[in-house]
Amino acid sequence: MKFTAERCSLYLVIVSYLFGAIHSFSPLSWKTIVSKAYAPHGAMQKNLSYFSTRVNHFKVIRTKLRTSNMFLKGKATSSQNIILNEHESNSRKLSIGIIADIQYAPIPDGTSFSGVPRFYRHAINVACHAANHFEEEGVTCVLNLGDIIDGKCQEIEKYGGIEPESVDPGISAVDDVLNALSTYKKGPVIHTYGNHELYNLSRETLGQKLGIPFVTEPCGDLVGYYSRLIRAPDAKENVKNMLASPSRDIRFVVIDSYDIATMQRCPDTSQKRKKAEQYLSKNNPNYPLNKNSPEGMDGYQKRFVEFNGAVDKPQLQWLRET
Repeated sequence: MKFTAERCSLYLVIVSYLFGAIHSFSPLSWKTIVSKAYAPHGAMQKNLSYFSTRVNHFKVIRTKLRTSNMFLKGKATSSQNIILNEHESNSRKLSIGIIADIQYAPIPDGTSFSGVPRFYRHAINVACHAANHFEEEGVTCVLNLGDIIDGKCQEIEKYGGIEPESVDPGISAVDDVLNALSTYKKGPVIHTYGNHELYNLSRETLGQKLGIPFVTEPCGDLVGYYSRLIRAPDAKENVKNMLASPSRDIRFVVIDSYDIATMQRCPDTSQKRKKAEQYLSKNNPNYPLNKNSPEGMDGYQKRFVEFNGAVDKPQLQWLRET
């Protein structure tokens, strides 16, 4: 795919954990739909679960993606190569730091619910190392792709930790991670959120902590989709010299895939929660007794579990217009 003659040479659309009608994105096939990029859970690895990528012409970004999260025209793919432009350029590169699934919790090492070894406390060190690395590399911006804390933050004592005094443990854990990431100062951090944030915090609190500009839709529910333009380091020089090549700016378009969802939605008044329950009842035979069980389901059908979500029509319309 080539990008030409746009103010931005690339649109990146960040999507994750969807169970909705993904083929609704097909009118946007001229843009690039990029899923929540896969990186090993910070709490699962002793090594570092982050990476940075430099973006320039002649460069192919190779992003490894979770197949359950990446959909193009209704089809899932495990990887997607994004070719930015073939125009030769010696200009300075735009670089992006990406970190995903830190899943920090102030509890001893243990295992996930499925028995996978996890290093919960160590994850904060991963976040700190990542921020230092991004600062040393001088990346233009950093993408936090969500799940910076773990759902077990709400049961710290049960798992051998010590509850913080006079503050919600989820809020305290988010503050710890943001403090660890604060050593990166070269540019902005663009935040998304995942199911593990919703196990701990309301959307109002997430908006305040992560700077996600949630909007109240006519139905009364908060939704956190937005876009942000990141200027390439040589943007001013391009304008000054009136270069013929396309701008190297990138617009990041963040999709809220917990738009239609049950988590942190009022069971009595939320229309989006009701839609999510209808999706799950129709597509998951285990619902509602085993809300997160994919037992007896195959392929893409396994995405119809409660910790996932979907995108509603107003957000899709906004995406078409962005």
